[in-house]
Amino acid sequence: MNNDVGMMLKDPELYTVKEKMTVQMWPPSIDNVADSMMPYVNRMAAPVRILIVGTFNGEAAYRFLELDEKKKIGEIVSLSITDDEIPFNITAERNLQGKDVVLGTSIPETELFDLVFVNSETKIPLDSLYEKYYNNVKVGGIICGNDHHKEKVREYLAVFMREKKLGLSLNISNRTVWFLYKHARRG
Repeated sequence: MNNDVGMMLKDPELYTVKEKMTVQMWPPSIDNVADSMMPYVNRMAAPVRILIVGTFNGEAAYRFLELDEKKKIGEIVSLSITDDEIPFNITAERNLQGKDVVLGTSIPETELFDLVFVNSETKIPLDSLYEKYYNNVKVGGIICGNDHHKEKVREYLAVFMREKKLGLSLNISNRTVWFLYKHARRG
């Protein structure tokens, strides 16, 4: 079977970045988390460490690296949280233009990042993911996610913010990407 015919039979959600480029599906829409968050990454001191939770096919990592014109990003850790994500991560590793992205399935709570992105398209309840990976955000860093336009995401965010007693204002970038800065606790 010719490669073009094989691609036509494949679900576009499973395309590699290289395949998306060949059919004009790259770069992703403006709602992509990397496009939304890169201006904030550029304000951080280098080297910036990014944790991507729920990676699927690695598009966010690829796009962050693609947009990193100021060479701020020092490392991206791309974390699988369910078994069905692992094959997509292997595909993602080959997509990253020869730049290193660390792939993993767990991360210690003591390991800190400047930016943590929690992908909303996961089978695990988002409030527990927000709670768990908020601990991996450095003070002054950012936790962010996608799909703020979806009711379930807004509900999980409300629960997370209430339980953590965050009292912070939620920021929205490019319509659907939400983010919060992590501030030092007082008292």
